[in-house]
Amino acid sequence: MVLIWDASFTDSDVFTVRFAPYGKWNYACFRGGVTSMGSDSLGRAGNHMAEIVTNEANSCFGTEGGPTMRVELEQFGINETEGTDRYYGFSFYLPSAFVVDSGEWKNIAQWAVNKRIDYGVNPPLALTIEGNSLNLYICGCSTTMSGGCSYYPDNTGDRRKYTLVSSLQRNTWYDVVVHVKWSRINGFVYAWYQTPSKDYGNPTISESGKPTYYADSGTNFYGLGNYRGGGNTSTDIYYVMSYKIGTAFDDVKYSGVVPPECPVLICQIIHQEKNI
Repeated sequence: MVLIWDASFTDSDVFTVRFAPYGKWNYACFRGGVTSMGSDSLGRAGNHMAEIVTNEANSCFGTEGGPTMRVELEQFGINETEGTDRYYGFSFYLPSAFVVDSGEWKNIAQWAVNKRIDYGVNPPLALTIEGNSLNLYICGCSTTMSGGCSYYPDNTGDRRKYTLVSSLQRNTWYDVVVHVKWSRINGFVYAWYQTPSKDYGNPTISESGKPTYYADSGTNFYGLGNYRGGGNTSTDIYYVMSYKIGTAFDDVKYSGVVPPECPVLICQIIHQEKNI
């Protein structure tokens, strides 16, 4: 077992200059919107978390759906090559006001390719909130990126959609572990999640023999935050913490005490104070 990368969200991990490498994260695309803070108020004492705020004032814009918005961090210093076998773990928390507009989507994590700008391709792996479910998309290609790997429609060609959490609860921490072998022909993806009322148990998603890598992508890297479709109109606020990369499940799973679910009244008071 080897813990390869461990990034909390202390001030030394998060920084203010776009595209300038510092600490363990790059600011991938936004004009603000990520704040480091303690997680005591949300039931995880002694830890740090990042507050992700997405709206027109602090986002970068794309073109899908006219336009999309991005507030994202990219990991700095780790690039995955074909054949690499990795475990990834992180935690997230959705306040009661977090919504996804009808027919829209919000990526909270994606493993992108370094040549994505050249080709405009979709990431080979992404965790996306649609409606009230958390879905995992696998979109590798055994051919070149220029051949494309369309995200639409679902479950055609090299694109596959799987549901990790069918009904996301608010005011609750979710601890996620994803195990990936990066391969353009014979990759695999296993995914687990934990909540205060559910332990990790067996993987919710178990898929093998799938392309998880583009043939000419160079390397893959991880990004987190909020990349959302253009039909979403609200200001989004949610929280992430404890992002790790390792060679075994125990390297990256959430190792702290899982608190009980936040009582609704207490959470409402916290969120009102924070104007959520």
